[in-house]
Amino acid sequence: MFANDSFGHWRHGLEEVVASARGDRGAAVLELLAPGPDDRFVLKSRHSAFHGTALATVLDELGARRLVLAGIAAEACVLATAFAAHMRDCPVWVPRDCVGAIHPARVSATVSVLSAWGLATRRAGA
Repeated sequence: MFANDSFGHWRHGLEEVVASARGDRGAAVLELLAPGPDDRFVLKSRHSAFHGTALATVLDELGARRLVLAGIAAEACVLATAFAAHMRDCPVWVPRDCVGAIHPARVSATVSVLSAWGLATRRAGA
């Protein structure tokens, strides 16, 4: 399941979002993680992937029992989505090695907050 900011492009589908990211600094990572044709995808307008999207419905339909979050903007999007899942009684886990931010200190601070709630670990295998 993928969630991505709309950046005001509400008519974009998965292909357009992926294509627009191919010219960015993270293009090499994108090629490793790009969604496949069977992956689900939602556009989000705010920090949380739950806010104003069909994410909760899709997760219910898939029978998801636990949400594992990975992404950038750990202190914003990842944090907001983790707390939104937690508030919906959806078990959530944020592996520290799978989130990023512009400043490494923000990742550490976010992981500390999420760890205090039992929602994150210091390393992916921990």
